[in-house]
Amino acid sequence: MSTRNDSPALARIIAYIDTHPGSTFRDIAAGAFVSKTWVTKQLTVLRKADRIHVSGLRGTGGGSLRKYAIGPQQKPVKPLTSDKAHQAQKRREWRLKTGLYEARKADRRLAKMDPVLSALLGIT
Repeated sequence: MSTRNDSPALARIIAYIDTHPGSTFRDIAAGAFVSKTWVTKQLTVLRKADRIHVSGLRGTGGGSLRKYAIGPQQKPVKPLTSDKAHQAQKRREWRLKTGLYEARKADRRLAKMDPVLSALLGIT
């Protein structure tokens, strides 16, 4: 795959990245009217030829998407942190904020005694 003889679709990709820096491959595919599979292959070729670079990362639910811009790479992009300790801390903060722990504790404290057991013990 050479980038010397640019096809019209490849020219549309480069023009879209030039006018919309920070676009993901999905945005580029929709804006250049080409398939996502073809865009990802062409973005790899363009990156290796130093015509575009990864300008940042956008976090998603399970990973991250690369954002592209025109020109060679200026500085390396740091990946988003998603280690297990960080994820556990975020879950813990969310549970405290929403009161999930307190609701569970209240359910345990307010457990009702079995009516048969209370009758045997003479508790009314």
